[in-house]
Amino acid sequence: MGRERWAEAGTVQTLAILAERLCAILPHYSDLWIPNGRGRKGKHGLLLEYARPHAAGPEKIMVKRATAARRGARLRPKRASRSRKKRVRKRGTSHSRSASAGLDIKPETVCSRIERFIQKETRAAGRSRVVVGLSGGIDSALSAALARRALGRAGVIAILMPYRNSRKDSLRDAEELAKYLDIRYETVDISPMVDAFFDNRPEADRLRRGNKMARERMSILFDCAAARDALVLGTSNRTETLLGYGTHFGDTACSLNPIGCLYKTQVRLLALHVAVPERIRTKIPTADLWPDQTDEAELGYTYEEIDRLLLLMVDRGLKLRELQAHGFDREMVRSVQDRIQRNEFKRRMPYVAPITTRH
Repeated sequence: MGRERWAEAGTVQTLAILAERLCAILPHYSDLWIPNGRGRKGKHGLLLEYARPHAAGPEKIMVKRATAARRGARLRPKRASRSRKKRVRKRGTSHSRSASAGLDIKPETVCSRIERFIQKETRAAGRSRVVVGLSGGIDSALSAALARRALGRAGVIAILMPYRNSRKDSLRDAEELAKYLDIRYETVDISPMVDAFFDNRPEADRLRRGNKMARERMSILFDCAAARDALVLGTSNRTETLLGYGTHFGDTACSLNPIGCLYKTQVRLLALHVAVPERIRTKIPTADLWPDQTDEAELGYTYEEIDRLLLLMVDRGLKLRELQAHGFDREMVRSVQDRIQRNEFKRRMPYVAPITTRH
C-alpha cells in the first residue's frame, strides 16, 4: 500500500474517531473536504490524506470502520438505474426539487449541535469566550448570535472594523446587532493601517486593497483575542469555502467556525430561527471590500442557484450530464467546477515539501 496504512491507535486515533463520525453522519458523501486534508470513502472505510508539519509529504491513512459491514451501511451512493435516469432526464425542468429539499434543515437540531460545538471547543482550548468580527452581514450576525446562546453575554466580544469608504449602513447594522444581542463591542477604524501600506503602492488594484483589508481585520481580531484570552470565531459558510470566495488567511482564518458546514441558504434559515433582525437577513450580500460590490454580481449567479448546484455536484457526486438533466447549463457547471478546483489551496493546510533526514 506504500504510504497507506491501517490506523489503529497512537497518533492517528483522533483521525479514526473523525472517520467514524463522518461515515456515520455523512453516508451520501463520496468525496469529503476535512480541515486538515481530504478524505475519500471506499469499500473498507475512509481514506484520509492530510499534511502533517515536518512530515515527508502528505500522509495517507485508511481508517477501517468495522461497524459499517455489520450494519450494512452504504458508504457510496448506488448508481441510478436506467429507469431512474430516464425519469430524472424527463423531469429536468428547473433546478431540481430534490436539491432544494436537500438544503432543508431542522433549525432546532442544527442550532443545538452548533451551540454544543462552540461550548466544547472553547473549553477544550482552555478558554471561556470568543471574539467575532461583526460586518453587519448575515454570516457574522448568525455566528455571533449562536455564540451568544452558547457562551452567554460575557462569552462574546464583537469587533467592528470599518474602512473609510465602507457602507455606513454596514457599521450601523453591526452596532445595532451588538446592542440587540447585548454583547460588548468596540470599533477599530482600519483606514490608517491600510492607507499607510498603499501610500507607496499606487498601482494596487481594488482586489489587492480588498484582500489587504480582510487580512488587516483578521490580524486585529487575533490580537484582540490574545489580549482577552479568547478564541477567534469564524464567519465563513460552506458556499464561500467551496467556491474560494474569501481571502486566504483573511476572513477565512479563525480558531473555530460554527457555520462552516452550512450553505448560504441554510445560513438564512438558521438566522431566521435565532431571530437575527430582518434588516440584516434580507439585505443584499456583500463583502464590502469596495463601493457597490455585491457577492452575487461578482459570482455571476444567485446563492440559491449555486447552493442547489453545489449540493448535487459536491455532496451527491452528480456528473455534468446528470446536472444538465436537473436544469443546470454547461457554462454554469463548468464555471463553478473551475472555481472549486482553482481555490482548493484555500481549503487545506499548506503542503510540506517531502524532504527528510530520517533513515
